[in-house]
Amino acid sequence: MVDAMSVAAPTPLRLILDLDPRSESPAGTLTGGSGASAPFSGWVSLTRAIELALAAERGDGDGAGRENAAAGAGQGSGPGQGNAAPTAKEAP
Repeated sequence: MVDAMSVAAPTPLRLILDLDPRSESPAGTLTGGSGASAPFSGWVSLTRAIELALAAERGDGDGAGRENAAAGAGQGSGPGQGNAAPTAKEAP
């Protein structure tokens, strides 16, 4: 049995969220712990940017396994939806 006091708490991942105050939906840039930035537009795109930052921190690659689940969640990708977030490889 593992003593709960002997297990170190994980270091939290700090993300920087820069929002465009003029946008009707959330839009801006999310910067992860590695310093890589990912632009987003819309709630789904923001969620994807967070997932990518977590995957990069964990060393899970680009988090592509969750992309299909997010795409099938009934969210549209029409004009103004902004559901497509760049992968870690595409981020500037």
